[in-house]
Amino acid sequence: MYRADGDPREYWVAGVWESREAYTSNSSTPEQNARFGRLRALLESDPEWHDGEIVVSG
Repeated sequence: MYRADGDPREYWVAGVWESREAYTSNSSTPEQNARFGRLRALLESDPEWHDGEIVVSG
């Protein structure tokens, strides 16, 4: 989790999955939807999603 330098109320979370299939399989479960609902209740607005592919790792 990262906190933005420009706004201490803005955070970014980066998640890594074994595969795109594993990610989409998890994100479509009722359990994950319930977890997101509990998290969303704590936020001022809907989060932004930025999906992508890891091209370099250390």
